[in-house]
Amino acid sequence: MSLNKNNKSYWVKFYRYANLKLIIPIKRSKFPPEYSAKGVAVGLFWGLTPTVGIQMPLCLLTWFALKRFRHSNFSLVLAFAWTWVSNFFTAIPMYYIFFVTGQIFVGQWDNLLGYNKFSTSFKASYSKDTSAWTNFFEIGTFIFEELGMSMTIGCIPYALVGAISGYIISLRFITSRRAKRKNRL
Repeated sequence: MSLNKNNKSYWVKFYRYANLKLIIPIKRSKFPPEYSAKGVAVGLFWGLTPTVGIQMPLCLLTWFALKRFRHSNFSLVLAFAWTWVSNFFTAIPMYYIFFVTGQIFVGQWDNLLGYNKFSTSFKASYSKDTSAWTNFFEIGTFIFEELGMSMTIGCIPYALVGAISGYIISLRFITSRRAKRKNRL
C-alpha cells in the first residue's frame, strides 16, 4: 500500500512541477499571445530534435537570430522550458523513433534495428568509469557517426509538426484564457 502512495506522491509532485514550469508561465504572461506561442513552438522544435544537451543554447541562438525582426520575437523562457519534452528519460525512445523514421525516409528498410538492439548500442557508448563530459562526448560521437543522417532526417517531421501544433494549441489556450478572464472582470 505504501508503494502505491509513494508512487502517487511522485506523480503529483511531477504534475505540480510541470504545471509550475510549463503552464503557469503561459497563463501569467503579459505579452501578446503570439509572443508566448512562438516561444512554445521554438522550444518544441528544438526539443524534438536529437540535440539533448544543447537544446537551450540552440533556443538562445534562435532568439539572437530572430530578435531583430519585430514579428519574430518570442519568449525565451518558454522556449527553454518546452525543450524539456526530451530529457534523460525520453531520449532513447525518441531517438529510436527518429532513427526508424529516417531509415524509412531514405529507403533503408533492411537496416531497421529493433528497439532493444538500438537501446543496447546507445547504452554501450556510455561508461560509468568516465566523467559526465566524456560520456556526453562519446554519446554525441556515437549518435553523429552511427545514427546521424537517419536521426536528423527522421526528426524533421516530428519537430515541424510539434512546433506548429504547439503554436496553435498554446495560442488558442492563451487567447481563450484571457477572454475568460476578461469576461470574469
